[in-house]
Amino acid sequence: MKKLVKILVFVLVMFLMGCGEKKEELTGLHKEFDIIFNGIKEQATSEFNANKEEMEKVAKNSTGSEKEAEAMFNSFEIVLEALKISTYSVENINDMGDKAELKIKVKAVDFVGLSDEVLKNYKAKNNQSEEEVMIESMKELYNTVKSGKAPMKEEEMTVQMVKENDKWIIDDNTRDELMFKMMGTPQGNPVNF
Repeated sequence: MKKLVKILVFVLVMFLMGCGEKKEELTGLHKEFDIIFNGIKEQATSEFNANKEEMEKVAKNSTGSEKEAEAMFNSFEIVLEALKISTYSVENINDMGDKAELKIKVKAVDFVGLSDEVLKNYKAKNNQSEEEVMIESMKELYNTVKSGKAPMKEEEMTVQMVKENDKWIIDDNTRDELMFKMMGTPQGNPVNF
């Protein structure tokens, strides 16, 4: 009887292990692009943390009140959080030796949809000052993005990669466009935000 129970437990464990979600191991150009994508996230996070005090000063000096400065600084934090939760999928890879073209989809926070949701909540609150609404809405935006409950959108993009000194890279313009898409700015353009 004990032997039968041991066999059943072993079979059950093997079955459960087999049903577990396997994480796909990235290889080749997909892996190289993943390094670039995550490198953008790491660089933005470290630059934000290194310049946090300076950004707070800029926010304070460019606004008329402390609450507006707080809201402005919160907007920086919101965009950083949005960048952190962005993901991508590779749709196609065209490997041409030392050059490659990747068709990707970047999944990022839909700030237009998120702003619409948040603004609906504050239209009914006529008794609050503009500053109070701004601060509360920024906090709500931040919490929604941080919790992963923000609406998301997908945008397609073609990425040209070049191999230099045995390392795959993308040019600065492509890196900037990718970063803006990761931040959720419309069409990857910060001016249209």
